[in-house]
Amino acid sequence: MVSAVIPCKAVGVQTDGHAISTDPTIKKNSSVSRKLVGIWEPQNDQISRTNLVSKLFVACEADLQVLFGFLGLNIPSKKTTTKVLPTHCIQSAEAARVSHLYLTLSKISYDTGKLGDLLEALVDLCGLQNVMIVYRSLCVLHVVLKHILNMENNLSCRDTVMINDPSTSNPRLLTSAKNKDNSRNESQPLISSSKWFSLFHTMHQVATRQCEESIKLEAVSIMNILLLRTDAYTEREMYGEVPIFLSISQLLKKEAGVCVKKQAVHLLYLLLNCPKLLVMFCSSSNEEGTSGEVSRTNAENGHTFEGLGSVLDGLADCLACHGNGAFTNLVLKLQRNTIILLAFLASSGRSGFEILLGRNLSRRTNFLYLILQVMASEIDVETSECIQLPEDIRERTLLIREALILLNRLVSNSQYSAPVLRVLTNRRDMAILTIDIATRLSRKSNLLWQSDTMRESEIVDLARIFKKRVFAFLGDAT
Repeated sequence: MVSAVIPCKAVGVQTDGHAISTDPTIKKNSSVSRKLVGIWEPQNDQISRTNLVSKLFVACEADLQVLFGFLGLNIPSKKTTTKVLPTHCIQSAEAARVSHLYLTLSKISYDTGKLGDLLEALVDLCGLQNVMIVYRSLCVLHVVLKHILNMENNLSCRDTVMINDPSTSNPRLLTSAKNKDNSRNESQPLISSSKWFSLFHTMHQVATRQCEESIKLEAVSIMNILLLRTDAYTEREMYGEVPIFLSISQLLKKEAGVCVKKQAVHLLYLLLNCPKLLVMFCSSSNEEGTSGEVSRTNAENGHTFEGLGSVLDGLADCLACHGNGAFTNLVLKLQRNTIILLAFLASSGRSGFEILLGRNLSRRTNFLYLILQVMASEIDVETSECIQLPEDIRERTLLIREALILLNRLVSNSQYSAPVLRVLTNRRDMAILTIDIATRLSRKSNLLWQSDTMRESEIVDLARIFKKRVFAFLGDAT
């Protein structure tokens, strides 16, 4: 068995200097190196499988080199050939599965293999105990999935046509289903829905079974990619089984690492974007916090969401997370993404609003207080004389901006403003923190982010609105 320490920073082919980030729109720079964007972007509709293999050797050269090293082979040079020659050397179970991957690539390179077979070969490798094989296989699988999704998007592309509507003076947009290749209308999907679903659960098993942070990160990142291709209203509900949510609570724990927690927050956000899952999550969390039991309705429907309060505690840990040096930017992004998720929950209705007030957290704290603590801490950093990296300043500004937007939405809401303002001012420590933050941010100062005039002005305006609401509630005319 080959073992090695795989740092979080080394996961996948990255553009971010610190970690992989799966963007909600699957942007080109999320996991594939900028220099490889041209390689993976299809230039025309005729994408040969032979071309896929040659591109894979470029994007995953180091990963394939390690995998094929278990066969005593070197991967073909991308400068000399795009063909893969089969091997007959099988020494062990590990080598047998690596050999299967090699043979599958060989068939695809000769245009006789299927993409589904390639996915199965990589998934088989992810089931081994050797952490190096699992990690490298996940890296290759990650890139292959990106390519398949690019191909799917290319196949389903639609032309937008501008026409004149006789009933109005303004032109309107129509989306036509005209394919560049009419034969595609009769073609089968590249990968069946059942295989995508099976792959998602396999990645879930890998993420929960393996201890290596880098492996967890790749597995959860792939889960996010798979969720992104589903329709939130018609497909995603089947992905949100109870074990998935309970695993998220484990992935949000402190020991999981900042990179993994960031992807876990994204995973939770994608799942809760399904209306049915959102309703079940919020109602179950509220019921568990008050009675310790899930509702009879949920139980009868097979949705026994018992234990989801630990997910909320995990989100609280994300807000309370600390980092310095190279991890500062990652922690700031984690905290901002957590606030965005909480804002989404709060906008979902009363049950989501109750979650934001933190009445169901086992530690008897609330998210509003945690958000205020984060803001106060970051304001202190900004006003200190220590040297800050430009990217940290920018991310800190975005964090404070997002927090102010959430607070203003809450204190301006006709239904929730009174209970929110009571929570913010009832306790002495909360009141002092609230007033201090509103006052400091509402005046133009020597904060480091004022080099960005637009953002400084927005933060000051948001802070002044927040201060006005708070002081009015306290009976102060100023």
